[in-house]
Amino acid sequence: MPETEAVELSIILTSRNPSAQLKRSLDRVLKAQRPRQEVIVSFCRQSDGYPVDWPLNYPGVTFIKSPVDTDLPMMLSEAIGRARGEIIAITDSGSIVAEDWCESILKAHTLTDAPVVGGTVEPERLTGLASWAAFFCDYAQFMLPAESRCIEAVPGNNISIKRRALRSGTEFVEDEFWKSLWCRHLRSEGVELVMEPAISVVSENRYRLLPLLLQRFRQARAFAGFSSRNDSFWRRSVYAARSLLLPPLFTVRVTSAVIRKRRSLGMLILSWPIIALIAIFWSAGETVGYAAGRLGNARKSSETMVSI
Repeated sequence: MPETEAVELSIILTSRNPSAQLKRSLDRVLKAQRPRQEVIVSFCRQSDGYPVDWPLNYPGVTFIKSPVDTDLPMMLSEAIGRARGEIIAITDSGSIVAEDWCESILKAHTLTDAPVVGGTVEPERLTGLASWAAFFCDYAQFMLPAESRCIEAVPGNNISIKRRALRSGTEFVEDEFWKSLWCRHLRSEGVELVMEPAISVVSENRYRLLPLLLQRFRQARAFAGFSSRNDSFWRRSVYAARSLLLPPLFTVRVTSAVIRKRRSLGMLILSWPIIALIAIFWSAGETVGYAAGRLGNARKSSETMVSI
């Protein structure tokens, strides 16, 4: 799309490791795309050896290549800074959007003044208990059945934002986009977050146990380190101590969310020990993050490529 042409919707697709799964997700996004919309793929690699010449097969798509193991909030911040749309929609390579996803987003934003609209997330093609546990931890509260209403949180793989909302809470957007902290800031200012079930994606994210647990530890440490970066040592110490209480609270919250949906109860029971492990590793990561700060939080240079 020419730089001078007005963009109605920017679609951001993130990936931590370009693969066939990213291609599948991108193909569906492009199928859902309509005129006056742009697609931005923000990706990094888990190693330097992964071939990335396949983006040349997607004319018109903007690819932002970040250095190896760049944190997701940094990747998102880069992509949001590059986006030109009045509405910005975010998903990831482990998610497959519905064919009417873009249309449903635009319709929802037409019908509500709320600047942030989230949709539903359903499990699909999940293999192994670690994958189910991760899905429940991330998306249990966003499964069907659901209704249009104001909510306290929106899913990171199915969120759409009016551009004007990004003027508030810029400290959570400009260098690193921390969705949960940014949404918390908006709610503290009386801004509503809205759930619209018609905006739907399915999650196909698959995990192995040990990499999943280590990933959650790293994410939690980064989250705690970023959110407390300006706090005193004593305040961070209090937060670190409070994080030790997270495992039972988090496990109960996830379990209750699945039970309320009255679905997938068998998988919940089978994966419950892993859910508890995820909670423990997240708690440990937060504790370390508050006490010692995070690692690797410097902004890294990225490369932007536009396929033509």
